Amino acid sequence: MITMNRWHVIATGLCGIAVSVVALSGLSKLLDLGEFARQIRAWGIFSEPLVAALVALVPAIETGTAGLWLIGIARRRVTLVLIGMVVSMTLVMAAVWLFHEPPSNCGCFGVLGEWLRVSTGFPAAMTRNAALLGALTMGLIVKDRRSCPKHAEISLNAGVLRTTRGGCSNEGHGFTLIETVLVIALVGVLIVLLTPSLRGVRRAGDDAGAAAHLRSHASVFAMYASDHKQLLPNFFNPKADVFILRCPSRGIAVPVRYFEVSYSWGVGLADGYYEGNPAHPSFYSPAARGGRWSGGFLSSYQYACVFLADPDYWDPRRSRLEPEQLRAVRIDEVLFPSSKTLHVNRDRVARDGDDARRSGRELPLLPDLQASFIDGHAEIVKGDRQNRDSMGCWRRGSTGPWGIHTFPNPHLTHTLSGAHGRDIR
Repeated sequence: MITMNRWHVIATGLCGIAVSVVALSGLSKLLDLGEFARQIRAWGIFSEPLVAALVALVPAIETGTAGLWLIGIARRRVTLVLIGMVVSMTLVMAAVWLFHEPPSNCGCFGVLGEWLRVSTGFPAAMTRNAALLGALTMGLIVKDRRSCPKHAEISLNAGVLRTTRGGCSNEGHGFTLIETVLVIALVGVLIVLLTPSLRGVRRAGDDAGAAAHLRSHASVFAMYASDHKQLLPNFFNPKADVFILRCPSRGIAVPVRYFEVSYSWGVGLADGYYEGNPAHPSFYSPAARGGRWSGGFLSSYQYACVFLADPDYWDPRRSRLEPEQLRAVRIDEVLFPSSKTLHVNRDRVARDGDDARRSGRELPLLPDLQASFIDGHAEIVKGDRQNRDSMGCWRRGSTGPWGIHTFPNPHLTHTLSGAHGRDIR
């Protein structure tokens, strides 16, 4: 049986966790108001003046009300305000998710891609909001306490806390300011102590999630080849004047350059293999989290460009002919399936580069890369196992409508001799 004191501590603690989440949410918005504004615009229902008002008010309300709660000021009223704000946001999300149509006849990656990325995250966001509402509600049903004289007798009748004498009120403040400060200090110390190990755990989790994505995409590409006479994905006629990437079910028709399909291949495969979603969650690595590479239709996993041109195109001893040598490559043309990269996780490269800069280290010439391979496996390839010829830096830039290939990023996508070469030793 849980006593009133224990119930009070548990309920107030849960409410405090929810308030802390709201505070962190407000702080994250304040740190990047531009990103918050971009997400609000992507919903497609707010005018620009209203977007500006929301960007100014929502972070301020979240941090301000959460701060008042944490220092013990008007907790009940603050909790009501927070509940109202979370309910309002959840209702708006639900309305957009259920009733609002995506932008139609969009001829760009940005607007429609951003709408798809944000809207596909609505169910998870609404689930989190429901959990927050439950925790905040716990803070309302708990009777706050004040200290009573020692001679006061307290009885519990019909679920109501009463005092028989002393005139004690059943309203108070819950945790004291000192208790709150001590808890915050303790949490801060724990965060400092655990951050290094947590960072390692998070990196390992990111890598495991990305490896699952890579293996899944390798299987899909093999399935595509089986369905298309052993040809790996290539959605264009190289001799066309304009290259259009299409997802008919979403009304998407976007002009791109030929080699740009290495970043946005998900659009062309969406209808047949990814539930009609050109911004499928599996296109973005866990390390992305809205980062520099991922978002819209640009996948975290770069499709190796060597599968978009003849092997001779990637041989410096031979002449490069465009568009004559641009074509889809058959999967049976690959001579070393277990050593030939299919996709490379670009977000892992970006993450390691950021970590190196923050710590003052230089990223090695051949950093560790996470990749899938033609035979279907995925692994992290150490720099000393990578074939230097796969850097492809010997190639001049491709011009015209085909794309720029002056300097490949990441490695293992521009292999010497293309599908006939090998990326790892």
